[in-house]
Amino acid sequence: MRRHTDKGFQGNLSMNASFASSLQSYQPSGSLNYHSGKWDTYGFASGTLVPQNKGDLYVTRDYVAGDKGFSSLTRMKQPSRYGTIRMGTVYTMDSSNSLGVELEYVRRGYIWPSQSYSTLSVGPLDMESQGVYRQKETYNMYTATANYIHKLDKDGSVLKLVTDYISKDLHGRNQYQIFQEIGALNKDTVYRSRSNATYQIATADLSWKQQLHKKSFFQIGMKYTYTGMKDDACYEGLEPDESWKPNVAYGYELDYHENIGALYGTYSLDMKRGSVHIGLRGEYTQTSNETERRTRKYWDWFPHIDGNFYFDEIHKWMLIGQYGRYIERPTFSALNPNRIQTSEYSYLIGNPMLRPTYINKFSITLVYNFRYTLTVGGNLHHDLIRQFGKVDRVICEPGISFKIPLIERTQSLPKETLLYDLEASDVITKDKKTMISDSYVLWRITDPLKFAQTLNSSLENSESRINTAVYNATKNVISSLSQDRVITSRDGELSDMVMEAIGDNMEQYGIELIKFETKQLDLPDDNKAAVYERMISERDNIAATYKAEGDSEAKVIQNKTDKEVTIQISDAKKQAEILKAEGEQEYMKILSQAYGEDERSEFYSFVRSLEALKASMQGENKTVILSSDSPIAQIFEGK
Repeated sequence: MRRHTDKGFQGNLSMNASFASSLQSYQPSGSLNYHSGKWDTYGFASGTLVPQNKGDLYVTRDYVAGDKGFSSLTRMKQPSRYGTIRMGTVYTMDSSNSLGVELEYVRRGYIWPSQSYSTLSVGPLDMESQGVYRQKETYNMYTATANYIHKLDKDGSVLKLVTDYISKDLHGRNQYQIFQEIGALNKDTVYRSRSNATYQIATADLSWKQQLHKKSFFQIGMKYTYTGMKDDACYEGLEPDESWKPNVAYGYELDYHENIGALYGTYSLDMKRGSVHIGLRGEYTQTSNETERRTRKYWDWFPHIDGNFYFDEIHKWMLIGQYGRYIERPTFSALNPNRIQTSEYSYLIGNPMLRPTYINKFSITLVYNFRYTLTVGGNLHHDLIRQFGKVDRVICEPGISFKIPLIERTQSLPKETLLYDLEASDVITKDKKTMISDSYVLWRITDPLKFAQTLNSSLENSESRINTAVYNATKNVISSLSQDRVITSRDGELSDMVMEAIGDNMEQYGIELIKFETKQLDLPDDNKAAVYERMISERDNIAATYKAEGDSEAKVIQNKTDKEVTIQISDAKKQAEILKAEGEQEYMKILSQAYGEDERSEFYSFVRSLEALKASMQGENKTVILSSDSPIAQIFEGK
C-alpha cells in the first residue's frame, strides 16, 4: 500500500520467511507515514515468529584412566516470538526549529524445552540420567526519545539535543527434572528457578555541528548515560512431601549502577575523489555494585579516523580505510558474583572485578561495483560463544580462547565495513514528481551482543532493518524537497540530509551506519520526455518572469530618476529667482543711495532720463517732444 499526497499517507508492507528442516521463521513488517502542514507522523511495526528452531548436541569424553567415560545427547527446541511497535511525530515550528518525539515498545518471548540423555561409565558401573528442561523467558521494553533541532544557518550548521529513556523488564521461569539410574539405585530430582530483572537507561546528548563550507564541517558535543539494573533470582527444590524448599546458596540479588560522561569532537572533509573523518572522544566512567559495595572510576581516550578514495568519477572502484580505539565493558551477567544454576552439573558465576576490554581496530577495504569487497586488517570478527543457543560471552581480541567442546559453539560476525546495495525504488518529491532512487549504504556491527539479541545474529535481518530505515529516511527527505532542489543537490548535501534523518535509529540493533550514497537519481522512462519538456517550459516561464521583473524595476528606476531631475531643476529655478530678487534689491539700494546724495542726484536723474528716452525710441517712426527747458533738449541745442 502506498499513497502519495501533500497531506496524506505513505506506507509499505513486507513479509520475509525462511523454511528449513530445523528452522522456520516469519518476519512481517509495515510502516505508515502521514504528513499535514507542520506535522509529520509515522508508525512502524514488525514481528518475528519462529515456530521451529531445533538441534541436537552430542558430547563424548574418554578419561585418562581408560575405564571411565562420559557421553550425552541433548535435543533442544527454541521457538520464539517477538514484535516491535514504533510511532513518532515531528513538529516543524519554523524553518530553523523542529521538535520530535518517538515511542517504542518491544516484547519478546522464548520457550526453550530440551531433553538430555547422559551415560557416565566408571569401570563396570554405568550411571544413566535423563533430564527434561523447560525454560521460559519474556521481556518488555519501553523506549521514549525526544529531540530538538535548531538550524544555525542554511549551510547545514545545527544545534541538536537528543534524550532517550529505556525501561526493560525481564522475567524468567525455568523448571528442571532429572532422573538418574545408578545400578539398582534410582534418583529423581526436580527443581525450579525464577528471576526478575529491571533495566533503566537514560541518555542526554548535546551537539553542535558547524558547517565550514559545503565540503567540510566540525562537530563537538557532550553526552551522559546512566544505566541501572536490579536483578533477583530464587531457586527451589521439590521435597518428597511435594513442597518446594528454597535453595539459599543459589538465590541472589544484584543492584548495579553505571554513569558515563563523554566529550567528543569530529572533523569531516569531503573531496572530489574521497573524504576523511577524524574524531576524538573522552569518557569518564563510574560503576558501582551496591550489593558488593564496590565502586570503580576511570577515564579513557578514543581516537578514530576513516576515509575513502574513489578511483573514478562513477565510484566503480572505491578504497575505504579506518582506524579506531574502542571499549567493550563487561556485561551485567559477567559482573554478577552470584551463582546462576544452568543444569544439575553446571552453573555460571561472574567476576565483579572484571575490567573493560580495549580494542584497536584497523582495516582497508577495496570495493568494486558497489557489490564485491576485499578487506585486509586486524581484528575483523566478533566471536560469539553460545551455550545452548544463548550468547554466553563475546571474544573480540585475537589470541587463544577456550570453549567447552560441543556444549559451546562459536559464531563469527564480521567487523569490517559492510556494503548493502538497496534496490531502486520510486520516491515522490514535494512538488509531486516521481523519481527513481538507487543508493547504497556502508555499515558495520559495533555491538555484537545487542546485534545477536535483537537480530538473532542474522545479516539478512540486519539488512532488512537497514533497508527499512534508509528507505523511509530517503523518502522523507526527498518528499520535503522540490524536484529542482533534488536534482541540484550536489557535493553530498542529499546524503548528509538522509544520514541526519536516519539519526541513531540503528544503534538499538548494535549497528552503525557509516555512509549513505546515492548512485543514481533518475526519472521514470515513461515520462522523461514530458518531464524534460515541462522543465524547459518552466525555465522559459522563469526567464520571462525575471525579464518582466527587470522591466518593471527599470521603469521604477527611470521614474525615480525623472522625479529627482524635476526636483533638482525646480530647486535651481527657485534659487535663480532668489538670486535675481536679491540682485534687484541690491540695485535699488545702490540707486537709493545715489539719489540720496545732492552732488550725484542730478547726474543720476539725467542718466535715468536718457535711459527712459532710449527705451521710448525703440522701433521705427518714433517722435519725442521735449520742452525747451529740458536738460536733454538743452544738450541737443548746444546750450
